[in-house]
Amino acid sequence: MRELLTQLWAGKRDLALVVLVIGVLVVLFVPVPAPLLDLFLVANTSMALLILLVTFFTETPLRFSTFPTILLLATLFRLALNVSATRLILEGEDAGRVINAIGEFVVGGNYVVGAVVFLILVVVQYVVVTSGAQRVAEVAARFTLDSMPGKQMSIDADMNMGLIDEREARRRRALIEKEANFYGAMDGATKFVKGDAIAGIIIILINIVGGLAIGIAQLDLPWAEAVRRFTLLTIGDGIVTQIPSLVISVATGVIITRAAADAQLGTEIPRQILANPKALLIVGAVLLLALMMPGFPKLPVAAALCVLGGLVWLSLRMVRESAEAGDATDDAAVPEAGKPGDELQQMMRIEPLELRHGAGLASLFSGVDSDFQDRVATLRRQVVQDLGFLIPRLQTTVRPELPENGYEVLFHGSRVGGGELMADRLLAINPGGARAKLDGPETRDPAYGLPAQWIETAQRQQARQVGYTIVDPDTVLMTHLGELMKRQSADLLTRASVEKMLQRMREAHASLVDELVPGVMSYSDVQKVLQLLLREQVSIRNLEAILETLVDAGKTVKGSEDLAERVRERLGATICQTYRDPQGDLHVLTLAPEFERAVLAGVRSGETRGALFSEIGQLDGFMKNLVRQVEAMMARNLAPVVLCPSPVRRALRNVLQRSMPYVAVIGLNEVPASQSVRSFASLQSAA
Repeated sequence: MRELLTQLWAGKRDLALVVLVIGVLVVLFVPVPAPLLDLFLVANTSMALLILLVTFFTETPLRFSTFPTILLLATLFRLALNVSATRLILEGEDAGRVINAIGEFVVGGNYVVGAVVFLILVVVQYVVVTSGAQRVAEVAARFTLDSMPGKQMSIDADMNMGLIDEREARRRRALIEKEANFYGAMDGATKFVKGDAIAGIIIILINIVGGLAIGIAQLDLPWAEAVRRFTLLTIGDGIVTQIPSLVISVATGVIITRAAADAQLGTEIPRQILANPKALLIVGAVLLLALMMPGFPKLPVAAALCVLGGLVWLSLRMVRESAEAGDATDDAAVPEAGKPGDELQQMMRIEPLELRHGAGLASLFSGVDSDFQDRVATLRRQVVQDLGFLIPRLQTTVRPELPENGYEVLFHGSRVGGGELMADRLLAINPGGARAKLDGPETRDPAYGLPAQWIETAQRQQARQVGYTIVDPDTVLMTHLGELMKRQSADLLTRASVEKMLQRMREAHASLVDELVPGVMSYSDVQKVLQLLLREQVSIRNLEAILETLVDAGKTVKGSEDLAERVRERLGATICQTYRDPQGDLHVLTLAPEFERAVLAGVRSGETRGALFSEIGQLDGFMKNLVRQVEAMMARNLAPVVLCPSPVRRALRNVLQRSMPYVAVIGLNEVPASQSVRSFASLQSAA
């Protein structure tokens, strides 16, 4: 039976609310008997008290997001009760025991006192509570709307950095939208409260004037009797409806002004007040001075001092417990000497991306003016945009075994690069045309290996005038980090990262992912193909096209390298776009016809790299020729690209992989028909 009632109630909640609203509207026009009016007045007061208590116990305003609607319905219900009570009062009938009791209790035979009490209630509600709540609501709504773009950008940045996933981003965006709607609605809902206070005054005046007119003109009552009867009932009606109105006004102010609280007000207010024992002690000193004043009542001051003393004791105990808890937390953060297992577990952990540095560089990473974390976040976003996958977060640690100004970068515990920085100097890089030497320690740019010097800040202008490129230490480190991430990004693409990428892709293209994994390929096979692409800095951002190619080719082609070549052909336009000049032309180095035929013959015969070049000439001669042409291309600000037949591409790339990894090797099948290609030079087998 209980389950049946629960199901019926769950399906009828919306209908019950509609019936309730219609009932309130009916009360505006249909006469209500006095006993029923008493019930409604008690319900009105109870509902107002309930709303106030809910605002106190709600942790955040958004947990009571229906408050503006409830405020509208409560105001409408209260006005309906005013109309019903006015009808009973002016008709000379019994207005109910509640109104009579309140009128007798407050007025007490003195109508002036009753009128003053009522006016005070109205002034407190209208001038103090309602006006303040309305202003707070206006400011909150405006600032909430103004802050929405910044919050949206913050969510997008967190998602791009990998701090949150798509689901969490959607939840936060929905929360921001809900917050804006709430404060916008509260801005309008406070007008209900303000208008309700004004309506209360007008209704009271109408009741008094109308009651006196009816009593004297129609009922022929004496002036004193008319004043007694209608003023008593009118003031009783006004007070019995203004008190709930005042309570709801206070609730409105509470829920708007508590936006910064993190817990229930009953917990938050005592915690914040008791957190300052000095303030309580100063108040106690003031009360002691008042106690010494001649003629000042001693008992109330002594009672207040006793209460204040208890609060001071609670405050001091809370501060002491907080300090002990903080010490315990600090102790817990440091491994105990008697628990070597925790320290060993920490030592066994290998970070996927780690930056170790000496103590002399601490100001660069954690100084007051350091923007290192912001620069790392920007770098991660740039890598995502260029290569199409999210690199792990960078872990920074101070290592005493490193030189004071030294640093090293590790991928999965293996050192991939390093160098030295001088935090108080600038790096002057010689791009090849500097006309003079500078004073300062000589070094090399860690990112590109160019000759450089560390100079004083005062030498900046002089160094620029003689042809040096000036870079601050932060930029030197970020450039080096960026180059390492791009060159060896394949080492950062783990199987777990591939699984996450495919899971995100499954949300939009479930059938594509399900067809590929595990039917055609495994996660490890997909990882190998993506790593082969990243080793040549081919962006995997267009993951949909990559997966489609793997689905089509994976049924007949089984080798990871062969599959990667198929994917490169599909991504040919993207690959060429990376190396085009500003005019859109692709400048390339081509193979001389006889050299090309010899390489093709060697590849088709399945020769190894050494045997391949022993047949067509010395490898050194080919490399010298290539180096000379690459330097000429770079001198003209052109990206070094070798264009060769597709069957030769992989073998030629393997030859250049170690000695010249920055030279791109593109197959003819990867160049779209619409791409403009210009031959820069033809490569021979001899220098």
